[in-house]
Amino acid sequence: GKPAWLVTDGSYVPDRDTGDTWGGKWICLLKVDWAGQKAHWLPQCEHGSSWSCQDVHPHPIFDHSGTRIYFTSDVEGYRAVYRLDVADLVNQ
Repeated sequence: GKPAWLVTDGSYVPDRDTGDTWGGKWICLLKVDWAGQKAHWLPQCEHGSSWSCQDVHPHPIFDHSGTRIYFTSDVEGYRAVYRLDVADLVNQ
């Protein structure tokens, strides 16, 4: 069947040799095969959040069409909402 898609803001570590053991820096898609009990991580971007309060935690979500991800960050020094277009990936 068609894969399920999830979006997350944590636990992906692109290079475990760097010593970075906390991976909450990335907005990632997860392509999930529930029947096969597998998930494939697809990093999209570093969100740059300071995590200083709940208002700047990324909390990524899909839009209603499932083709864009919205998330929050203070990477530019103030709270803002960012958008990622993921239509090419999720429509495969």
